[in-house]
Amino acid sequence: MCRPVVAFAACLLALLASAADGPVAPVLLSPPDAMEMTDVSTYFQWLPISDCASYEIQIARDAGFHDMVKEKRTLNKGYHKNLYFPKEVLPAGTYFWRIRALTDDAPGPWSAAFSVRVNTEHPVAREPVRKISPETPLFLMRSRTWDPIKFPDNTKEIIPDGLRNVIVVDDIALAAPRVFERARKYEELGLDFVIWNNRCQVSLATIEYLFQNFTHCIGTAEGEHFSGMYWEKGPEGNLSESDFVHRAWALCAKYGRFYFFADGDGALYRWPEFSVREKETLQRYRRTIVPMFKTTNGDLALHSYGAVQGLMAADYVEHCGTWVDEWIWPGCGFGKLGENIPQEKLWENRRKVGTKQCPWTYDIQMWLMGIVSGSTVFHLESAHQWTSEGKAAGQYNRFLLPFVKAVVEHRLLPSRAAFLNSTKLAVSTDLEFAKGKHGKQYVGGYSFLKDLYAITGPGDQDLIPNNSRYGIICLLPPGTAEMTGTTHLIPQAALLPEGKARDLFDAAYPRRFGGEAFMWECDGTVIVTNSNENQDQNQRFAVPLATGLVRAL
Repeated sequence: MCRPVVAFAACLLALLASAADGPVAPVLLSPPDAMEMTDVSTYFQWLPISDCASYEIQIARDAGFHDMVKEKRTLNKGYHKNLYFPKEVLPAGTYFWRIRALTDDAPGPWSAAFSVRVNTEHPVAREPVRKISPETPLFLMRSRTWDPIKFPDNTKEIIPDGLRNVIVVDDIALAAPRVFERARKYEELGLDFVIWNNRCQVSLATIEYLFQNFTHCIGTAEGEHFSGMYWEKGPEGNLSESDFVHRAWALCAKYGRFYFFADGDGALYRWPEFSVREKETLQRYRRTIVPMFKTTNGDLALHSYGAVQGLMAADYVEHCGTWVDEWIWPGCGFGKLGENIPQEKLWENRRKVGTKQCPWTYDIQMWLMGIVSGSTVFHLESAHQWTSEGKAAGQYNRFLLPFVKAVVEHRLLPSRAAFLNSTKLAVSTDLEFAKGKHGKQYVGGYSFLKDLYAITGPGDQDLIPNNSRYGIICLLPPGTAEMTGTTHLIPQAALLPEGKARDLFDAAYPRRFGGEAFMWECDGTVIVTNSNENQDQNQRFAVPLATGLVRAL
């Protein structure tokens, strides 16, 4: 594992070199020299060079570059300015690759040549690298300021010894050129970590190298793939983001690592179409793909919670999760307490204020909604839980860390059997009702959710049900015909006549609670939280309890 560090030292020298005499020789990053990689990891990356128009990559079967396999020019712009992610993977064999920069079509010197050996083996690991369950949940923490090399004590404060198997590092610097150095430090600290793949900018070869060499690397995490997965074309005309995700899923399955796949509905009903397109792949890799609702925006959040839960309940995947992103706050038009930002000023406010007005209590409330929807994986993407030096902020130590401890020590996540048995009704959705834009409103085929949740505001501002009688309604993938256990399935079309959904759900879920607050109980865990997202209003609650010393709240 020495070569990547040597390469990075050369990277620094390349950065310091003057561009006055023309472009310097690029420094290769990934795949590292002499790596053995799977064909799906065909992805080449190097350190970017400023002031060059494009790059030229050569891939050959011999070190002299006589038996050429590929010669390609790549533009030096956009997200993917220092990489080559081809449409076709390399066949099995040994290859050599090199890069040079081009300025006004004048070539610079060639880089050093790296070799790589490619195999076509795609097994599925018998067991994932670690166990995820209601008894052993995961809490991923993303940071832009952590520095385990410079401030290792700060990182250890955020992840105390008793929670090292629970809290997982999601450090965005793991997407930078120093990824191997950073990973080595987390390995030394004995901390589990995931790779932030940042819209496919991290080389698949880098991801596989980390899987091969770092036991504490448990997977890779990224959100917002719906933004480009089914339409964004790469330089060779293919759906490059879709290719990346599918190849990464295969790598994760091969090495027993997890792919934490997170997104929301955005302007469209994304989850139903996704579950239809990817059904076979999800079921094949059901133990290592973890779909998560990412709260980057609040568009029909209660639909996303139910749809992600449905993937788990229908056994498409083994686990589901909730990824808290504080950008939801300005995206929904929330400002200070009680303030709504006018629609025409939303983007201006986002640019000026960012997530600063998002209350930290919201993070925990969204995790609570995750528990109610069956999550066993929780993610925090926060700008104000950490200081600029990468230390834990006061509210993290006072509230968030005790919350995580309580979930684990008191086993607050219901058992999977208890959770599924508490789901009396599940909706078998119809793909026809998911077509077209929803306009941030629960209308048409999903108007029944507005009725059941007693939604009164826009669909991007009601993040917690105003009627908690039914918990989070389970929305199964289109075409689901049966479930194990006692859950009764209802076709979505049967819920569309006015009042029909309320009649069916009321019959299945007798009234148990009193008051306006959100209330939920399952397997001995009781959740009560205010359902006013950005209003300072008291709410009443009354929760009868069937067992234990406390008989009511």
